[in-house]
Amino acid sequence: MSLFTRRDFLKSSIAAGTLAGVGTTALHAAPRSATDTVTLGKCGLKVSRLAFGTGSDNGQVQAALGQQEFNRLIHYAYDRGIRFFETAESYSTPAMLGEALKPFPRESYQLMTKVTTDPGPTRRSASTRCAAPRRRNISTSCCCTGNTRRTG
Repeated sequence: MSLFTRRDFLKSSIAAGTLAGVGTTALHAAPRSATDTVTLGKCGLKVSRLAFGTGSDNGQVQAALGQQEFNRLIHYAYDRGIRFFETAESYSTPAMLGEALKPFPRESYQLMTKVTTDPGPTRRSASTRCAAPRRRNISTSCCCTGNTRRTG
């Protein structure tokens, strides 16, 4: 015979059920999405949580799509809430990105770019065994104006 009576079982079940219901209250926070707008750093710039990068294989993947397909891809992302686009002067896509974003109001999206700031010699990377220019990321708020000029 069990030392656990029916009464003890019911008490334990009710207690466990109550605790399980109360314990998940904190888990019912609003779900986050890649298209939520968040504040970037201390500058107060509002961007979508997910940025659309245009530099797969230095932009060769996107460039191979051609302007029309690239436009379609950018419009697809924009229509689904992506408002943060990334490029770099070394990619083959800044002008393509500018063309793709022309239909949208400039104040409705943010651009981020990486620029080469050190004109010095390249450095060897032991892991990739190739020459790579030294880069420094410039803050998005500083880049937006210059990149807008390059992207049209």
